[in-house]
This record gives sequence, structure tokens and C-alpha cells, in this order.
Amino acid sequence: MTGSRAAFWGWLLLLGIWWWGLGRWRWSMLGVLVGGAFLLAWQPEWLGRLSQATTLDSSAQSRLVIWQVAIRAFLEYPWTGVGFGNFPVYYQIHRPHGALEAITGHAHNLWLHLLAEGGGLALLGFLVWLGGVLGWLIRLRAGRVLALVAVALVLGLFDFSFFFAGVYYTLLLALGFYISRFDSFLQDRHKIP
Repeated sequence: MTGSRAAFWGWLLLLGIWWWGLGRWRWSMLGVLVGGAFLLAWQPEWLGRLSQATTLDSSAQSRLVIWQVAIRAFLEYPWTGVGFGNFPVYYQIHRPHGALEAITGHAHNLWLHLLAEGGGLALLGFLVWLGGVLGWLIRLRAGRVLALVAVALVLGLFDFSFFFAGVYYTLLLALGFYISRFDSFLQDRHKIP
């Protein structure tokens, strides 16, 4: 729905995880999924921009250059980065001659963006927060939620989707929903009569 090709791959990964979680019903749903895949292969224009998810177009090629600039920013300012919100300016000043994109709003990589704008301290803060959330989810035995977070973090290698409103709003809503379900389940199970 967001038009993000990285989110499309994440959706496919989540679809595979959902399919595997169907248990004995998974094989009956396989026909539906394969039929849907053939239908989309037959009419790829139905996917719109997402039909280009497997092509190495100029957008994908320009990300390699953007990532190089983000690495440079981190190497120049390893502890504090260039400052939050300043990567677009840093990119314009330091982009290589002949770069495909003259302007970019972010590094198209969660990890490199955090390192470029906030340095090692921002990445450390994010990892501490993430470790707390993952630890809580592990204690709750919320495997489906862990899969959802894992998909978002893997997508972070190819886009800045973890902090993109179209992705993180729905991710945080899903996290909150599942955590409340698991948390209330555990509270009911351990209630003192």
C-alpha cells in the first residue's frame, strides 16, 4: 500500500511466515497463493510501481551511492553523526560527481541513516531500546510479533522504512495489539484467585 518496493518484499516475507503458521491448513492455502502469484505475473501492471521490485533500476543503483555517502558521514563523525535531519544537506555537499540522485531525504538504510545522522551513540540508543522490546517479546513468547519486528529490521537494510509513517504506524499498532493480547493472556493465567 505504501508503494515501497522494500515494504513489498517485507509483505511477501510476512506472507510466507503467515502461510507457515497455518499448520495443517497451509497446503490448502498454497493453491490460493500460487494462483495469486500467477495472476500477478500475468497482469504485473496491477502491482503498479511494485512490479519493478526485482529490477536494478536507477533508484536501486543510486542507493549504492547514497550508502557510500552515509558511510562517509559516519566515518567523519563516528560518535555524533552529522546531526538529525542533516543527512540530506550532507548528501548534497558530498555526493559524487554524476550521482543519479541530486537530492535524497534519507539514506535508504535504517542502520546507515542512524550512523550517519546520530553516529554510534544513536545506533547504541536504538539497539538498547530494541533490545528491551525484543527481550519483552521473548519473555511473552510472542513469536509472531518477533517475526514482524524481524521483517521490519531486515527491510531496514534496504530502506528507512522503520521510521517511515506508512510502515512504523502500522508496525507500532500491530506491536501494541499483540503485546496487549499476550500481556493480558499472561496476566489472566497468573491471576491470584
